[in-house]
Amino acid sequence: MNAPEGFLEIVGHHLLGDTKGKMLKVEKAAELDDIIAFMAQVFIRSTAHADMIIMALDDVHWMDNLSWKVVQCIFETSQNILIVIGSRPLASHSLSVDDEFWECLTGEYKEKKLYTEIRLGPLNEIDVREMAAITLSCEPEDLSDDFCDDVFVHSGGMPYFASEILENCVRKKQCERLENGKMGWLAGEDQVSCFPIHLLNCDCDFVTNCRMFAIQSES
Repeated sequence: MNAPEGFLEIVGHHLLGDTKGKMLKVEKAAELDDIIAFMAQVFIRSTAHADMIIMALDDVHWMDNLSWKVVQCIFETSQNILIVIGSRPLASHSLSVDDEFWECLTGEYKEKKLYTEIRLGPLNEIDVREMAAITLSCEPEDLSDDFCDDVFVHSGGMPYFASEILENCVRKKQCERLENGKMGWLAGEDQVSCFPIHLLNCDCDFVTNCRMFAIQSES
């Protein structure tokens, strides 16, 4: 596969823990472009048997430039790989992708229908109410406005956060039929415990404990 000289030994020694293998002495370090091309070819060769491979990458606004170069190489040289990436709005979260590659994506590749963008906005209040109705097995009009407003505000309209709040509500039985006939927060309960821990001011130990408790409850 034309691995750069000495590169496989470095990977084996530092990443795979092959401390017994001998490190070859090379006169010149491998070129970065050669390493990128090799890493891309490893992925392409290992998936060549499939009719289609979907590579899904989320939060790519955190991805470093070298990783982008590997993705670029896979994109430009593969035949059976569909790459789906997700990121926060580019207006607030810039990408470390190479300018020339980005220009090709939004220009030439877009015209050839090799690249397309889908912009997903947040859920609105009506969407959150309908999601809550499905989760709580009731009609949208049966939900109290305060309950729906709380879920919407604390989730920010993000589907995953809204779903997590509602699932926590069901799991912890913190919702009940109120005197006015509406579904709302259970009286006297702390609704904050239903909100995603990513949105609360808590330390790492608290986050870990919450996750461990959720795993134990589901098992």
